[in-house]
Amino acid sequence: MLRIEPQHCPIPEVLEDNRWGWTEYYIGIRGEPLLVNPRIRTCVAFLGRRHDGEERIVATGFFLSLKCGDLYFPYLVTAAHVIERTRSFDYSDDGIVYLYLNAKTGARFKTIRSEIKHWYFHPTNPAVDVAVLPFKMLPELDHTVLESDPPLEVVANPRRWLIDVGTDVFITGLFLRHFGRERNIPIVRTGTIAALPEEPVTFVKDDGSEQKIKAYLIETHSVGGLSGSPVFANPMVPAISESNIQLQARHIWIGLVSAHWDFDPDQPEQENINSGIAIVSPRESVMEVLDHLDLHEMRQKVITNRIKNKAPKFDDAGEPLAQKTRAPKPEDRISVPIPTRGQFEGDLAKAVRKRNKK
Repeated sequence: MLRIEPQHCPIPEVLEDNRWGWTEYYIGIRGEPLLVNPRIRTCVAFLGRRHDGEERIVATGFFLSLKCGDLYFPYLVTAAHVIERTRSFDYSDDGIVYLYLNAKTGARFKTIRSEIKHWYFHPTNPAVDVAVLPFKMLPELDHTVLESDPPLEVVANPRRWLIDVGTDVFITGLFLRHFGRERNIPIVRTGTIAALPEEPVTFVKDDGSEQKIKAYLIETHSVGGLSGSPVFANPMVPAISESNIQLQARHIWIGLVSAHWDFDPDQPEQENINSGIAIVSPRESVMEVLDHLDLHEMRQKVITNRIKNKAPKFDDAGEPLAQKTRAPKPEDRISVPIPTRGQFEGDLAKAVRKRNKK
């Protein structure tokens, strides 16, 4: 019989997770891979359409912000074919893309209608399967916005956080057979990078035409509904100290799911499992769409207005105008009118006459 010495048995202990800019503690075994942070699922929303008089949830989108100076511009990102299909009356009754979002309070999710004309696609290459929607994040929404730039630690140490063939990845998004009746319930699928975007991948569009796109190939079994889902690389490296060895991981956004081979990923009627290879449009393709001239002008207009509002104003002589400020008024202060001398003497005479009558 094999005897295991006590010192060789893994003992659960309190571990720290500092990946998100704050410290979280959990019980685990040192050296085991860290789990996916549950907040990562809040970056996704579900997209739907109305067909035959009934709303159907069919795909996934996610929130992404682009930093310009000290401003962040949020967008909803998904696969372009999800939006393009909505143009067809065979697919959509009204040509509206329905957004299903979780709220911070209340059980029901919020539904927002978006028109196709408000979505933006790649400015020069229609084969790129990316669409973005400028989206103002409302405070009542229970969603997280991803940053388009990778973490500073990853940028500073690219060889330490290497993303290559065999790197673990995970996808979060819609599962058509269980998406939640009261709130969106995204699932998490795991896999590995099977191929880097070295050569264009053949992508078959709805009309049967073949397009060549730049893409990762990800080995992961999945079913319909994950089109437009964000994909994260999850490289893990050992952190060695004097007392122990611990695995560290970083969730690095690398792109979005465009399709799977073998069957249409957005048809809920098909339940077959695909070939296991997903086509993932890389982060660079998303950034190219965000660099659309119209979107660039929108951002520039906001930046210009902000600078204009902050800039000092001058009079005709070139002297800076004094800023008008109001002193704060305490809530407990009672405003009492001050009488004139005539009012005071008149009130005093009335009081004397009233006293003499008594």
